[in-house]
Amino acid sequence: MSKKNIKKLFFLLLLNGTILTASLLYNRLFEIGRLGKCQFFETFGLYCPGCGGSRSLHALLNFKLLKSFIYYPPILITSFIILYIDARLIHSIFTEKEYKIRGKILLLVALSILISFILRYILLLFGIDPLGNILFNFTAIM
Repeated sequence: MSKKNIKKLFFLLLLNGTILTASLLYNRLFEIGRLGKCQFFETFGLYCPGCGGSRSLHALLNFKLLKSFIYYPPILITSFIILYIDARLIHSIFTEKEYKIRGKILLLVALSILISFILRYILLLFGIDPLGNILFNFTAIM
């Protein structure tokens, strides 16, 4: 393995270690209730494009994949994209082939956030609220 590929592997391990450490710390803060409330939801009473992300990450780190997907699909989709990129990079390091991350792959994350946001409000029109905040607040007012 060349010196350049050893540097790539070290960077990949450092980056993934940082992501994992930050995720576990965030999960711990979620469990002990130290995360702040969503200011968009608190102000307008509507979901922002990222609402459900904390619950989704918590469910994912506890290996509850379906729950994670229901709370906020982009978290699970992004996780699979990261795993795919990692696998391709590791393959490129050991086979000495060049691999570049394409913008199309990263566009999937943005697209999943947009689709999730739109789909969440379509479901609300039919009385389905996967997060249980808006309909609960609405029925409490009535």
